[in-house]
Amino acid sequence: MWKDVFDKNQEKEGEEYDYGEYVGLVCQVVSDENKLFFVGKLDDYDSINKEMKIVLHKGEQTPQGLIYNTPVKISTRNNGDIIVLYGAVTGQTASYWRVEMKDMIKCPEQRDGFRQPLKCKATIVKYNEENDEATPIQCDLINISLTGMAFRSDVQFNIDEIIWVDEAVLNKKCPTKYSFKCIVKRTFKDEKDRVCYGCEFIRLPASVENSLCKDLFYLQAQSIKGN
Repeated sequence: MWKDVFDKNQEKEGEEYDYGEYVGLVCQVVSDENKLFFVGKLDDYDSINKEMKIVLHKGEQTPQGLIYNTPVKISTRNNGDIIVLYGAVTGQTASYWRVEMKDMIKCPEQRDGFRQPLKCKATIVKYNEENDEATPIQCDLINISLTGMAFRSDVQFNIDEIIWVDEAVLNKKCPTKYSFKCIVKRTFKDEKDRVCYGCEFIRLPASVENSLCKDLFYLQAQSIKGN
């Protein structure tokens, strides 16, 4: 799934890179063939042995039984960049893995890099300045990323219009209620010729962005597994 995230402007870092900079980030651990192992969190970095400890973030336990030195890729996001760390498994428990760091690739996040399809409803509040009236409208959310979202509605919205998304739940397995302030940036038609709108988030708080990042990783993991 990560092949399309990178382009010819990729930046490749050497082994002297400070991998410890990414401790605390949620990540996906995948095989060379992009098979998902688990969704984890970068917990600790041993700079002497160049080992990263990755604790389980979602699920009951980490996969077991991998051969020592099995190559893996660890995908995450940091300050607008997509990061893929390359390494080899050096230790396994039910709650964490240890991976010796070998290399990494970093590139700016592309618009569609973390876009997650959705099938959920949300209340979008449309504000009318002329009569100082806020109107709640039930809409279908069709996708979301770390920078914006898209929705479908029979009600007309205008480009550059400011709207509010009120307590949206992305999935029953991700019960966080999100409220976003957005600006409408584009309009388009879906496969059934219904009108849709693409929006960008305005001043997304860091705490909300971190929570959204975790839920997106989880939903993408479920999509890979076919759930």
